[in-house]
Amino acid sequence: MQNIINFFYHHTFICLIWLMILSTLIYIQYWFYTIGVTKKINCYEAIILINNNSIVIDLRSNIEYCNGHIINSINICPDDIKQTMFTNISKNQSVIIISNKFFSKTIVNKLNKIGFKKIYLLKSGISSWKECGLPLVKNNIY
Repeated sequence: MQNIINFFYHHTFICLIWLMILSTLIYIQYWFYTIGVTKKINCYEAIILINNNSIVIDLRSNIEYCNGHIINSINICPDDIKQTMFTNISKNQSVIIISNKFFSKTIVNKLNKIGFKKIYLLKSGISSWKECGLPLVKNNIY
């Protein structure tokens, strides 16, 4: 025990940096746990969830959505997510989020307030879906 105390005494700066890094990592893990994001998933994990009746929410712009989206996905502007949109949907279903932009904690918070607990993020968005050669539906309506 005396050796540990001596080490901290002689290497205070290194120990403080180590403690800051450790606390930051713990905070990041806690943040992801509390906002409800279980994990980022790849295309094949998304297919399994979709086949098990998951909801796919596409947060891209309407033009991007119309140029190609996953079948039965819902195109919603992140600012427009409301409780009333999901009244007929079971809150036990998984939610897969597709976004080309930085993933916002506020979106997950909104979905958590609505009642969804299993929220996943598709890694690399729709571009990974295309790279895997999976089908997209196109609408020519803007």
